[in-house]
Amino acid sequence: KGVTAKETVIEVGEEKVIDVSINGASLGSDEHIIFVSDITARKQAQIEEQRRLEYFLMAFKDNPSPMVLMGNADCSIVKVNSGFLEFVGLERDEVVEKTLTELNILSDEQCEQIHQRLEANPEVKDLAIDFISYEHKKRYALMSAKRVNLAEEPMVLAVFHDVSDRVEAERAL
Repeated sequence: KGVTAKETVIEVGEEKVIDVSINGASLGSDEHIIFVSDITARKQAQIEEQRRLEYFLMAFKDNPSPMVLMGNADCSIVKVNSGFLEFVGLERDEVVEKTLTELNILSDEQCEQIHQRLEANPEVKDLAIDFISYEHKKRYALMSAKRVNLAEEPMVLAVFHDVSDRVEAERAL
């Protein structure tokens, strides 16, 4: 009377291999029903999605621009790249699971503004921010944020363009 399921690969002909899902149920002592479904397209889509995720994470990690991935609901930092760590003067374990507000990079008002703008539009571009880094340097940046789905999880990708040198040069004039 139990239902069982198994995914496997079967050969069809000499050169074709397909992924299948086999589901079966017992209808009685001598009666069984078995369903075989071709899941090749689904498996290929999963492999392609994993490949895209790996490419994205490689580009994220190696990008020199400061970047963070945040949870969509609470904006807590999930991942940061080395550019962000250098930008704020902190170590990875000091920022992961914190928010940009807790790190004193954004004010509560700026976080609320970004949240409201992302509710209305999937991306925010060039929001001017300034803060004091943990190395006690005044930093200026343009922040852009976009809603993304990674591994079927909604997140916010934020990229910072450091304009500190430009702002300081303008002020020196």
